[in-house]
Amino acid sequence: MKIFRYILITALFLSGCAKETEPVEETLPEESPVIIEETEEEKGTLIKQEGPYGSISLSVPSDWKYRLCPVDDTNLRNADYGIQFYPAQKDGFIEIGYVQMFGVCGTGLTQNETTIAGQHAYIGTYDNHKRWDFISFTDQNIVVLNCSTEAWTDEEFEEVMPILNTFAFQEEKKSGAIGFYQPDSDDISIGLEVSVTNITSEGAIIHFNQYDDTKTNELTYGEDFTLEKKNGEDFEPVPRNEDIAIIAIAYGIPLMEISEHSYEWKYMYGSLGSGEYRLGVHVMEENNGYKDHMVYAHFIIADKK
Repeated sequence: MKIFRYILITALFLSGCAKETEPVEETLPEESPVIIEETEEEKGTLIKQEGPYGSISLSVPSDWKYRLCPVDDTNLRNADYGIQFYPAQKDGFIEIGYVQMFGVCGTGLTQNETTIAGQHAYIGTYDNHKRWDFISFTDQNIVVLNCSTEAWTDEEFEEVMPILNTFAFQEEKKSGAIGFYQPDSDDISIGLEVSVTNITSEGAIIHFNQYDDTKTNELTYGEDFTLEKKNGEDFEPVPRNEDIAIIAIAYGIPLMEISEHSYEWKYMYGSLGSGEYRLGVHVMEENNGYKDHMVYAHFIIADKK
């Protein structure tokens, strides 16, 4: 099964199911780009999680806990970034976040239209569960997941909807960077897909997923790579310092595994500004000689407003 695939869409009903993680801890990651404001009286805490597609905010009651999850946070259940909140001393949580792709399984699923925080949404429930399983905002790539809240009391779960009614998404409040899938990220002739995480203006980690056990030729890659920036419908090379030497070394890509490599481009390409980019890696296939394959990891760097 191939993983690390992301597709930017606005449609809701696709095949597949959401991923799973362990329950969250109550600590906040220091790197989270967030604004926290104490609101008046007992209305709670206004929290915001910014990301490359916009800012997610809501107000959490003062006696509830929350976790802010930036891009690449391993605690995220399904979203690319977002907020998780839950009653104090309880397992499980509600996750609200931005998703590039949201997949639902149709078997046993019922959906009802509603309005939450003044926005049109669908509430999805599987197999006549007592509590809903997800909420999808149809005009935005925002999804809410019910993550293992069985231990909550009915009164605690009923508090979720008033919290969601404080939700707001500001597309103009963008920051950070994120990778996403494109067709040229996958070369089916060698069963290889690439993706990218931990993106900064000066480097990133590329993940190599060799997913096809029928492709047994040796695959290798090196330190050399290309960087291109999208201009209109086309990609144009980022100006490169040709005086920088490339180390001639080959790294193997294991069969049916995911491996990774850290690339830094600050010396060769400088620090990147906002925009859409793709990083190209030459992958060599040993097949009666060597055949060169180029695969691309796509990402955006947001222009912080």
